[in-house]
Amino acid sequence: MKYVDANNQWTPEFLTYIQNSARPSIKLTLSKEQTRMTDSKVGGKPWLPPMVQIPKDEDGY
Repeated sequence: MKYVDANNQWTPEFLTYIQNSARPSIKLTLSKEQTRMTDSKVGGKPWLPPMVQIPKDEDGY
């Protein structure tokens, strides 16, 4: 499938593909702020009891 034409514009075939494969989504806007234990957050260190280690994957990360 060609994505762009000779004029560097999206091809009709590609635009149709995008329209047919689109799914509902949301946009997250992230900011660095102090968080409380009950706040919802993305990234950073998780809130865990002191005796619980942060989970790691099979490679130790």
